Amino acid sequence: MIGFNHFRQVNTNLDLNGPELSILKAVTRESGESSFNISPSLPDGSTTIDLISLDDFAAFDSSIIYTLTANGDFDLTIDLEGAAGGVGGSQNFGTGGKGGKVTGTVSFESGEVYKLVIGTRGAFNAGPDGPSRAGAIGGGGASSGVGGGSGGGFTGIFKTSISQENALLIAGGGGGGSEQDDPDDNQNPLRKADGGDGGGLTGGYIRPVQGEASFSISGRGGTQFSGGGGGKTNFIDYKGGNGTALLGGAGSTFNSTGGGGGGYFGGGGGGYVASTINGSGGGGSGFIATTNVINGYFSNASNADAGKVNFIRSTFSDRGLILSGIATATFPDSQTEKNTNTGEINYRWYEDGVGALSDSSDIVGSATTTINISGLSFNDNGRKFFLRADYTPSAYGSIGAAKSTPNAYNEPLDFSTFTLGVAPSIIIVTQPEDSTVVQNIDTTFSVIANIQDGTNDSLSFDWQYDGQSLSGTFPNLVKSQVQINATNGRQSTLTIQNSLVELAKISCIISSVNASSPVSSNTANLDVSSARIFIKWEKFGNATRTEQGERNLATSGPFTARALVDNLHRTIQMWSPEKDIDVKITMGGAAGRATGSGRGGEGGISVFKMTLKQNTEYTVKLGVNSSQGGGPRGGNNGGGGLAVIYEKARVLAVCGGGGGAGSNARGGDGGGLNVAGENGGGANRGNGGAFIGVDALPTNGMTQAGRTGVSDFDNDSRGSGRLSGCTIGKYWREQGKLPCEDLGNNVEFLTSNGATYSPTTGIERGYKVGQGHRNNGGAGSGNEGGGGAGARGGEGASGSGAGGGGASGYYASQVTLLSSLTLPNGTQLGGNADVAFISVEAYSVNDDQEPLIPPASGIPLAAERTVTWTVSRSSTENVSGIFSLTSGIGPNRIIFGPNGETKTSQISSGAVYTLTSTGGVDSRNLSGNTLTLSDDDSNPGSISITPSIGVFTSDERWEANW
Repeated sequence: MIGFNHFRQVNTNLDLNGPELSILKAVTRESGESSFNISPSLPDGSTTIDLISLDDFAAFDSSIIYTLTANGDFDLTIDLEGAAGGVGGSQNFGTGGKGGKVTGTVSFESGEVYKLVIGTRGAFNAGPDGPSRAGAIGGGGASSGVGGGSGGGFTGIFKTSISQENALLIAGGGGGGSEQDDPDDNQNPLRKADGGDGGGLTGGYIRPVQGEASFSISGRGGTQFSGGGGGKTNFIDYKGGNGTALLGGAGSTFNSTGGGGGGYFGGGGGGYVASTINGSGGGGSGFIATTNVINGYFSNASNADAGKVNFIRSTFSDRGLILSGIATATFPDSQTEKNTNTGEINYRWYEDGVGALSDSSDIVGSATTTINISGLSFNDNGRKFFLRADYTPSAYGSIGAAKSTPNAYNEPLDFSTFTLGVAPSIIIVTQPEDSTVVQNIDTTFSVIANIQDGTNDSLSFDWQYDGQSLSGTFPNLVKSQVQINATNGRQSTLTIQNSLVELAKISCIISSVNASSPVSSNTANLDVSSARIFIKWEKFGNATRTEQGERNLATSGPFTARALVDNLHRTIQMWSPEKDIDVKITMGGAAGRATGSGRGGEGGISVFKMTLKQNTEYTVKLGVNSSQGGGPRGGNNGGGGLAVIYEKARVLAVCGGGGGAGSNARGGDGGGLNVAGENGGGANRGNGGAFIGVDALPTNGMTQAGRTGVSDFDNDSRGSGRLSGCTIGKYWREQGKLPCEDLGNNVEFLTSNGATYSPTTGIERGYKVGQGHRNNGGAGSGNEGGGGAGARGGEGASGSGAGGGGASGYYASQVTLLSSLTLPNGTQLGGNADVAFISVEAYSVNDDQEPLIPPASGIPLAAERTVTWTVSRSSTENVSGIFSLTSGIGPNRIIFGPNGETKTSQISSGAVYTLTSTGGVDSRNLSGNTLTLSDDDSNPGSISITPSIGVFTSDERWEANW
C-alpha cells in the first residue's frame, strides 16, 4: 500500500495489473492554522486554543499575563472585563468600583505575538504598609496602606508588547473604595465613598458629599487623553496620586483612601482630609484601537470580581482556509513479485466551475495534499473545492527492456467536494449623529444597516446609553424604538427624552443570527442642557415656505426681520419648543410712500415684553406701503402697512403704518402700541386712526366702508377700517371654525385654500390664513395719499394733494411696554421710515431696554448674513468662551459652550468679534477656520467652533469678511 506521494514494489517482467487508488484521508478542514499557542499554560494544562473545535472559551486564570501566538489569519470577537476595585474597609466603607467592559472583533495575524492581560481585583488595605501589591496585574493603584481598597487592574489585549501604543482593547479597572474609621465620628457615611467604575471612554468618579464645595477628594477617572487627577485636599501632602498611562494613582498614605483603577489611562488615587474624610479611587479608562479592531464598543461596567476574558466562538471568522486529503495505491494480492514496480501519486486541487487551480498570491499547495486559500470574504461563500489523485507509473527493468508499471485502473480518483461557508457581515450604511437638546424634550437617533446575504429582516438593534442596553429601565429616560425597511437596508430609530443635564453617549449594537459577528455603530453625543431661551421660526412668502431657522437668543443674539418688498405674503411664524420664555420685542409699522416734497408718515415703534408659551404658535405679519405690492399693506396710494403679532388667532400687539404723502403735504405718522395715528398734512387730509384701549379690540373687524361681512373688501374706500381681534380666515371658517377658536397641535399650517403652507406639527395652532382686516388703511387717489394700516386704519386724503392719516397701534394685557432713555413710555408715534420690522431678544430685567432696529432695507440689509456656528464638545468638562462685538453690526456677544450645538447669528459685513471671556480654558488652538478651546488639566475637555462664513483671523478674533 502506498500513501502520500511515492511507492516502490517488486514485480515480474510481465505486469498484469496496475494499482487501485483509494482515499486514505478524506478532505477535511485543518484547524492547526486557526488557533493560538498560549503561554503559560491554561488551567487545564493545555498550551493551545483551537478555535475550530471549541465553543465560547473563558477558561483563563485571573491576575495573569498570557502570551498568545496566532496560527493563521482570522477574526475573533473578544469580551474583556476589567477587575473591580477593592472594598474600603471592614466597618464604614465604600465598595470598590466595578470593572469596565469592552467588546471588539480583533483581526489576528499569523505568526504575530499578542499579550493578554487579565487584571487583579483590588484588595482591602493593599498598600505600602499592608498586603503587598507585588504581582498584581493590570496597573491598579495602591490604597493608603492603613485602610481603603486598591484599584482593580485593567484587562486588555496588546499586539507584540504591553504599551499604550500597542493596545488593541482595554477594559478599565474599578477604583478602590475608601473607609471612614474614626470611632468618635459615629461612622459618618459622608466621609467615605465607593470607587469609580472602570471605563469606558472615561473612568468613573464618585465624590464624598462632605467637602464637596471646597475640594474633590476622590480621584478622577482616567480619560482618553490623560490619567485621572488624584483627590485634591487642603494639604498638598494629603493629595492622591495621579493616574498615568496604564497605571492607577495611589491613594494618599495618610488614611483609608482608595487607589485608582488601571486602564488606558489610570484613575487617580483618593486624597485625605483631616477628621478622616477619605477619597476613593477613580476608575481607569478603556480603549478601542482604530486598527486591527472591528466593531469595538463599551458596555456598562458590571464586573465585581477579578478581570475576565471570553473568546466568542460563534463570531470566529477564518480569513484563510486549509484543506487536506490523502490517497493511497494498492496492487492486487495475486501479484507476488513486485519489487521492480515504481510510480507515484500526483495531486491537483480543483474548483467547481473553474477547473484546476494553480498557486497564486491567495493559493498555496494546489498540487499537494494540502491547499491553503487566503483572503476569504463573504463573496467566497458557496465556492466548491475537490482534490483529484492520479497514479503516475515509471519504467523499470534492464536497459532496453522498456518495462513499466501499468496506470491505476480507477484513475483519476476524485475526493468528495468541500463547500466553503463564510458567514455574511453586517454593514452600517448610515451612522447616528450628535444631538443637542434640552431636558424632557424628544430627540432621535437613527441607524441604517444591511447584511450581505440580504436577510435584513433578521437584524436586531440594541441601542446603548453610556454603554448600557436601553432594553433596561432608566428613571431619567423616556424612550421608544421603531424599525422599518429602508431602500438601502433596515432602519432603526430611537426616540429618547432625558430629564438629566448631561453629556451621554448613544450607540447601537446590531446583530443577526446569520452574521459572523455583531457590529457597533459610531458613538453619538446626546448633549442635554437646561431649557434655553430658544426659538424656532418659519418664513412664508409667494405662497411657499421660504426659510426655516432656530436660535438661542441668550447666547447667539437676537432674531430680526424686515418685510421683503419682493415677498408678497410677509408672514413669520415662531415658537418656543423648550419652555415658556420671556422675550423683548421691538416692532415697527411700515412708513408711507413719499411723493414730491412730502415725506411719507413714519411707522410707529414700540418695545415690549411678552411670554412665548412653549410650543405655541406666534404669527407675525410685516407690512409695506401699498405701491410695493402684496400684503399686508396700507391704503391705496402709498399708505404704510402694519406690523402685528398674534398668539394663535388673537392679536397681541400692533404698530400702525404711516400715511402716504400727497403731492402737497406729508402723511401722518403711525402710532406705536397704545398710540393713536397722526392726521395727514394738508387741507383735505386723512385723519389718523382712532385710539383703541388695552384689550378693547373687537373680535370682528370692519372694512374701510364700515362693513363687517367675512367676505367684504372695500380697499377703494377712503374710510378707516379696523383690524379683526382674531383671524377669520377662509378655509378654516369654511370648516366651521370660529375666529378665536384654537386648531390644536396636530395640524399643519394651511393656506386660505387649505393647501399645506408648512408641514410642521406639534405646536398649538389657531391662526387662520385669509380675512383678518389687516389692509385697513383708507384709499387715496390722484395726488392724495392713502392712510396707513393698523389697529384702526388712517383715512385716505380727499383732495388738495393732502397726506393720508397714520394708523393707530394697540396691545393686549399680556404685553408689557418697556421703558428706556430712547422710549420712556416704551412706545411712540412714528420712528420707522422703512418697511415694517420685528426684533426678538432674550428679556433681562437688567438690560437697558433700548429699541433694537434691524439694518435698513436695501444695501444695509443685503450686507447682513446668517452665520451658522457648529460647536462640538469632546467630554463632560465645562468649557466656554464669549466673543464680544468690537466693531460693526451684530449681537453684542456670542456665547459658545459648554454644550455642543449648531447655532446661528445675524451679523453684518465688516463686524469684528474678539474673545473677551473664557471658562475652563487652558489653551486655544486655531486650525484652518476651526477654533478649539481646551481644558488641559487631569480631566481634559474642549469645544471646537467652526463658522459657516466669516473667518477667525487669530485664536481670539473673528471677522465678517464678506
